[in-house]
Amino acid sequence: MGPVFLNTTTNILGLMPLVLSTNIDFLTREVSVGAPSTQWRTQLSVAIVFGLGFATVLTLIVILASLVIPANVQRWLDTRRSRRDPVPVSAE
Repeated sequence: MGPVFLNTTTNILGLMPLVLSTNIDFLTREVSVGAPSTQWRTQLSVAIVFGLGFATVLTLIVILASLVIPANVQRWLDTRRSRRDPVPVSAE
């Protein structure tokens, strides 16, 4: 659970400058917000960030819950059967 959460968090945080339309030009040492070159990258990075978030929720919550449900149902059925079927007492 830790590696999945850590990987997702670092990827999302790394994409935040693209999501916020920040353009960093290393040659001229300028940082601009809303430059024309960031328009197509912003849409792509927003899709990646939300996809990563959704996949993480599926991985950490839905998949793990779906793996535990059959075991819980089996345990519930076993306790129900044991209450319904009394143990026969042998007559000596």
